[in-house]
Amino acid sequence: MECFELPIYKKSQEIFNVLETITSLFPEDNDYLQSIKGNLLGDIMLIQAKICGAEAVKLYDIKMENATIIRKAARDIFVGGNTLEHLGFLILSIII
Repeated sequence: MECFELPIYKKSQEIFNVLETITSLFPEDNDYLQSIKGNLLGDIMLIQAKICGAEAVKLYDIKMENATIIRKAARDIFVGGNTLEHLGFLILSIII
């Protein structure tokens, strides 16, 4: 099975689409929000890459290393969502 067919990868693609839509609403002249946008999109892309990496390898240690990186990136997205909620973007906390 290819990693793109995995249910967890499909869910990560949905999250990517949601984050892309939400971050497209950020004003271009706001450097702080643009920085958050880069972090959010970078984290979800990292998650997608590590999902495929974990699926492709056979070694348990590497699978667990990828899982740890995925967990950290997911936590960073959660923190980014909390930051946006604090700034008045309530929709992100509802979706994630």
